[in-house]
Amino acid sequence: MARNNTISYLSSKYYDSELKLDKAARRGDLKAVDRAMKEHRDYEYALLCKKSKKY
Repeated sequence: MARNNTISYLSSKYYDSELKLDKAARRGDLKAVDRAMKEHRDYEYALLCKKSKKY
């Protein structure tokens, strides 16, 4: 994911996934929290890799 996307795109998706995670947590929907956490983790890792010049 880090190789194919820009930092601005990854950053935008990271914050979008953070909002999804927050909304799911506020609703108390544990399945949605799990899905949102996986998405958030993927974007966070890709963003960190991109910023560290690994990709």
